[in-house]
Amino acid sequence: RGYVLNGQADERERLNQATRTAVADLERLTGLARPNPPQLLRAQALSEPMANFIADSERAVALREQSGFEGAQAFLNQPLVLGAAQGLDTLLREIESAERLHVEATDATVGPSVRRVRALQVTAMGLAVGLTLLAAWLAWREVQRRAHSEAQLRQAQLRTEATVVERTAQLLQSN
Repeated sequence: RGYVLNGQADERERLNQATRTAVADLERLTGLARPNPPQLLRAQALSEPMANFIADSERAVALREQSGFEGAQAFLNQPLVLGAAQGLDTLLREIESAERLHVEATDATVGPSVRRVRALQVTAMGLAVGLTLLAAWLAWREVQRRAHSEAQLRQAQLRTEATVVERTAQLLQSN
């Protein structure tokens, strides 16, 4: 969000690092889920939506670099892009719910320490999902705020220019 809003290089590097981290985390999650087929299927289900989300982010960055803030904002506000982000959100919530059900179903057959580990895993996954959604929402909100602020600034500038023209005309008449 920072790079799309202001175009600063350090924000771009943070975005690149976050993308690399997300991809590595998904690969690690898939590896950890291999012994458990239902978990593996849920982890694998994240691959395509996550790749699409990353591709949309990269497209927004490219548009920011080519067309400025307005180009990136127009792209991010497209229904398909918003729908893809919401689809990823829904999938992540479904996975979290399925994981909770799985933990509840196996709680009776596993020892307390395994239950704690699984509960921690579910909590961590929920936290990761929540933070991802929060970041996406914050980015969208900041884009909206910036657009509103820029519109207000344009209006103020137009009023100032009109006042200058009016006062200049008055001075010319009085001279």
